[in-house]
Amino acid sequence: MSFTPSPTSRGGAFTQRGGWSATTTYYQDDVVTWQNNQYQSLLPVNRNNQPDQVGSAWLLLGGIPNMAPGLVNLAPNPSFEKDTLNAAPFGWAFTGAAGQALTAVQSGWASKGSQSLRWTTNSIATSQQNTAVINSGHSPGNAAFWPVVPGQEIATLIDVNFLSYTPGGVPSIYQQVNWYTSASAFISAATTPASQRLTGNWPPGVVPTPPLVTPIQGTYSCVFTAPANAAFFQIFITAIAGSAGGPIVFDMYLDGFMLAYSPVPVSYVDGDSFGYMWAGTPGQSASVPIAPTASMPTCAGPPTWTPAPNYGAFPAPSPLGSVPMVYDTTTHKIWVYDAGWKGVVVA
Repeated sequence: MSFTPSPTSRGGAFTQRGGWSATTTYYQDDVVTWQNNQYQSLLPVNRNNQPDQVGSAWLLLGGIPNMAPGLVNLAPNPSFEKDTLNAAPFGWAFTGAAGQALTAVQSGWASKGSQSLRWTTNSIATSQQNTAVINSGHSPGNAAFWPVVPGQEIATLIDVNFLSYTPGGVPSIYQQVNWYTSASAFISAATTPASQRLTGNWPPGVVPTPPLVTPIQGTYSCVFTAPANAAFFQIFITAIAGSAGGPIVFDMYLDGFMLAYSPVPVSYVDGDSFGYMWAGTPGQSASVPIAPTASMPTCAGPPTWTPAPNYGAFPAPSPLGSVPMVYDTTTHKIWVYDAGWKGVVVA
């Protein structure tokens, strides 16, 4: 059984754009042909992203159900479930003058699945910071750039298990977005407001005093709006020592990262969530919603019974008309009752 693209409420309908070209700008729900396959654009502005190499930018349409309306989690590796245990995570990079003591996928705690990212920094000096950068694989020549248009809103979400930090300074963990022009020139930065930086049993604005008696778990959530002239953005998780006190060592788990084009806060989904699939390689591509598929009852061997007037377990007649159907798993036929059973072999 094959599937064909159908209209989508996100862009009104698919727009066929012919063969893919690296010099052409495509838009959300544009459909292109590349190496005898069709791909659907997932991004509002999509340029120089080769369809078979950038899974977070394109959805392969050949042979799979079409995307359904709904949120797309753009993060290629949001929950670290596909990574090798105790290895570095795919698609995440870490920066900061202090460097990192540990950036590995572990199973000691997880909010989604059984694995998460363990991030332990070296000692961060006063007013200094370390960052975890979520990479996209997008152009222009910077794997950390994501496309955006002015005024567009992006929503983020991440779960944090804050294990400990050494005394000194005022610890803070937040999300930061850097905006860039189409020429990759920096425009400005936006950070999570204090009132939205952490929800859970560590109230916003309340700084725990070391040593922590128990790990502190919570969820960061924020919505950012792209400024004028914005064409790309970077997204970071930032650990900063603050402007007072001594240096700080952070030790935490990160999991369940959600990045979506949305004007409101979002809930977490990935390609393993019900009703979703991976646009490309699992754990290395966007997570997209899929349209539900039809199902029918089965039997072993040709059906021999006569359906009741209301068709029993079958759908009752509708004003548009309906008939009982069943799939024979022995002869591999679909049977339809129309004044008797009539079957057709499924190739």
